[in-house]
Amino acid sequence: MFKKHVDVKLEHLSRAQRKIIEHVPIKYAGIFHENDGNDFKGTDVVVHKIGTGDATPMRKAPYKALCI
Repeated sequence: MFKKHVDVKLEHLSRAQRKIIEHVPIKYAGIFHENDGNDFKGTDVVVHKIGTGDATPMRKAPYKALCI
C-alpha cells in the first residue's frame, strides 16, 4: 500500500531522479502518515519548546502578508 502511495507522489520525476530518491520514503515508511488512515502516529521522543522568557503567550489571527 505505501509503495503505491510513493509511486503516485514521485510520478512527476524522471526515471533517473526517481531511482535516486525512491528508496528513502520506503526505508523510512514508519515516519510518514498514510492519507488513507486516520490513525496518525505521533511521538513522545522529542519535545519542542519555544522559550518566551517572561512574555505572556498571545494569540493572533492569521493574516495575509503584504507584498510590496
